[in-house]
Amino acid sequence: MNQYTAKESVVAFIDILGASAKIQKNSAETLNIVHNAYDDALSAFSRVCRNVKNPPAIKIFSDNIVISCPCTAKEAHGTARKIIVLSAMLQEKLLTHNILVRGGIAKGDFFSDDVMLWGRALVDAYGLENSVAIFPRIVIHPNLVRDLGLRTQKEKASAMGFNVWLAEDHDGLFYVDYFHDFSCIKEPLIRILHHIDTTFERIAENHDNIKVCQKLIWQGNYLKRKLSELPAEASDELLASTGDPVGSEENQADMPDKK
Repeated sequence: MNQYTAKESVVAFIDILGASAKIQKNSAETLNIVHNAYDDALSAFSRVCRNVKNPPAIKIFSDNIVISCPCTAKEAHGTARKIIVLSAMLQEKLLTHNILVRGGIAKGDFFSDDVMLWGRALVDAYGLENSVAIFPRIVIHPNLVRDLGLRTQKEKASAMGFNVWLAEDHDGLFYVDYFHDFSCIKEPLIRILHHIDTTFERIAENHDNIKVCQKLIWQGNYLKRKLSELPAEASDELLASTGDPVGSEENQADMPDKK
């Protein structure tokens, strides 16, 4: 009889929102969108995290994505960063196709082979996605927040880059901040403006679906915050030429800031 053993791991469980309807509508198109987003995310990850030892494993089944990587206690910070960075890149690549995701990231025992995915880390990550995240965000488990020192060891967390890849939401939860690289100002600004426009269109299309609108409003507020973080002197000219989609009274009413 074989003896299988779970290993301490960092695991992300991500749900592709609305995927079931997209599969029913056009399975082949959705397959290619998701797989190409996966391919693009891996390419982007390899550019940011070069020469990575023990890269994360990804399994996609239907509308669920599991990203995992085993770690020792000493490797926990670096492993968590790998999972967070890859989750961010996958989230951003899917957004280019107007696909939103929701998820959770946790640390604990985990087992994976060609047959099974198993363990507490997976259960905890799924619990965050299913019951806590609510909005299109990938939430970090409170225990992992503690282990990474995001509240108590901020300088150390900053040195590991977590201040770049994570943000704290209004409810005190940390989530993956996938729009953060402003090294090339024009490109992210154009992308953010495009996604804000698209979000408003989707709110209008789904005005009679409260749950969908709640998710889209959160997404719009997130994009507005990212827009406000851009250096003003670098973005004013482009905003003037493209128009400010969040400046009108009508749009401010559709997408109110949370207090």
